[in-house]
Amino acid sequence: MITFPIAPRGTKVTPRLVRTGGDLVSALGGPTQRITRIGSRYAAQVELPTLDADCAAKWLACPLLAEAAGDTLAFIMPQMLDPSGINIAGTGSAGSNQVTYAGGGHPAPGMWFSVQVGGRHYLHLVTAQTGANKVSVSPLLRVDLTGQAMDLNAPKLEGFCDTDTSWSVEFFRFVGHSFTITENA
Repeated sequence: MITFPIAPRGTKVTPRLVRTGGDLVSALGGPTQRITRIGSRYAAQVELPTLDADCAAKWLACPLLAEAAGDTLAFIMPQMLDPSGINIAGTGSAGSNQVTYAGGGHPAPGMWFSVQVGGRHYLHLVTAQTGANKVSVSPLLRVDLTGQAMDLNAPKLEGFCDTDTSWSVEFFRFVGHSFTITENA
């Protein structure tokens, strides 16, 4: 896994949920049913501000290195809330949206976290505190958690960029750069 540098000030990150389920709309006017399946994941549109040559070189090197090595990329999701002092491990079953945790601190709704299982990072968002040391998360857990560390300080979206890797020095100096990264696990 190749990790991008920390996003510079002025970076715009637009996360979105990539759903694997769907909506079943009644042809006869009945209620719409939402089909939820394991496998939903996150993607993020990242728009970098104008960058100096040194910083731009680091951002360009990452996807090129990952492509050459056949490796995944990791983008550290910026937190809206301060996760300082939260050091917890979670347990939950694949297909569930509930995680029971132990350790110091309590994650708040809206906080990103990632867990590493089998060498892959899985990104989740805390949606609610549902009990003592229990949270609801989005999307559904894709793997079983058995006491894995929940990384709230540097939550990683691990996957592939879905745009061609192309650039120009002038483009970085005057316009910035944008790409979308989608989880692959």
